Amino acid sequence: ERRDNRRDNRWGSQSSDDGGGSRGQGAWRSAARGGGGGGPHDWPQRRHFRSRNGPPASPLADVIEARKGEDGALSVLYRKHEAINVTPAGLILVSCLGEQQTAESLQVVNMVLRPLALQVIASNHRDPASQWYLTNGKDYKVKLMNGAAVSGPPQLSSHMAERAETLHQLVEAGALFVDLTKNHSVSAVSNAVTKVFLVCAQKGWARPKFVYEREERNGVRGFVFKVSLPQLGIDIPPDRQNWDGDLRVAKNKVALKALRTLEALGQTGAGALAGAGDGDN
Repeated sequence: ERRDNRRDNRWGSQSSDDGGGSRGQGAWRSAARGGGGGGPHDWPQRRHFRSRNGPPASPLADVIEARKGEDGALSVLYRKHEAINVTPAGLILVSCLGEQQTAESLQVVNMVLRPLALQVIASNHRDPASQWYLTNGKDYKVKLMNGAAVSGPPQLSSHMAERAETLHQLVEAGALFVDLTKNHSVSAVSNAVTKVFLVCAQKGWARPKFVYEREERNGVRGFVFKVSLPQLGIDIPPDRQNWDGDLRVAKNKVALKALRTLEALGQTGAGALAGAGDGDN
């Protein structure tokens, strides 16, 4: 059982890949604006998890609910209707097609997808009720149909199994349901992480293991990461200079260090890096 250490700020380390940051089954009320939790615990308000320069909560945050299934799936409800589901295997099912296709539901879906370097677009950008497509903004575009799950582009398949848990961590950190109009492109804060996973997958190595620590600075709660590459026996320790109030940015910073280490060892190939795309501009 998790011990309540909020009052003395002794926060423990949590794994970014094995569910150490999750709360188990149940439901999370979107906490980007300090909503209540889905269990008996009195969880702290989430708005303090972002840095002062981080993205603000979405105006829709109070009517969004994220649920974690017994199998680890993520289900996101908008106004009590499911908008999107991400399975433990990383398959994506957009559930708000048809009568529930609105500009607001499209925003909710994209808040979930952007940390995965994906987004949904309407065929007619002026009409959210027109046909929706899942895209990576480049060379992948798939029509969304009722009841049909999609996997996303092949170059992102190496860490599909991480998708649901990554999103659960962002929900817990209050960093998922944010204002997209003022947020950085997610590819800019996740591209290095994608590249590290791709290098390991293409070389047949064990997956990298990211672990974060929560740390408060000047009253702002944030994150610092370390990463292990088991195949090479490499551990990139947490660097306090890489602290950030946005979990995704902090994770990307340590991934950049891992990439530099692999490059110095001659272990990155042009194919692996090219496969991740050029989304960090």
